[in-house]
Amino acid sequence: MVPSKAIRDRLKKSEGELLTSDLDAIGISVSSLVKVPLTQNQFDALVDFAHSLGTEALKISTLLKMLNRWNYFGAAEQFLHWGGVESAARRAEERELFLSGPPRIS
Repeated sequence: MVPSKAIRDRLKKSEGELLTSDLDAIGISVSSLVKVPLTQNQFDALVDFAHSLGTEALKISTLLKMLNRWNYFGAAEQFLHWGGVESAARRAEERELFLSGPPRIS
């Protein structure tokens, strides 16, 4: 899976000029860390999270641990536990993106 055009455009607007190779590298890292199926929106939310906080933060996160145990809703709630007041809106947007789209049926 690769980051969608929508997430690329959003990150360019919020972060200035973003190198495509940087975003592709983050996407590769996210793909290697996640062991469960994702929708494009879930993947994009994780790429946004990793772009903002770093792939190492994702790697050690409870968010990733819950996700890799198939706990999608628990993982979504973990977005809100990262960052301070200044990044609360961004984490809420990532959570909303993660939860949007077709429901996951196991």
